[in-house]
Amino acid sequence: MLNPSEIPKDVPFSIACYECDCDSPESLEQAIAEGWTTIQFTPDGFSENFLGFCPEHTTEETKELYGP
Repeated sequence: MLNPSEIPKDVPFSIACYECDCDSPESLEQAIAEGWTTIQFTPDGFSENFLGFCPEHTTEETKELYGP
């Protein structure tokens, strides 16, 4: 994850999973607490500002390939 302090304060939080179309948590803090990993700030995203792996799709392999 990029340093959260580098994310502009006026950016609303919306995350999409790389693998599925699950609901987005309300905040970055909630996403991390729920087990989302490999969270990336994607300011040019179509409908989301972040991409990552949801808890269901976070595996040891994704952690090894992409980091926490």
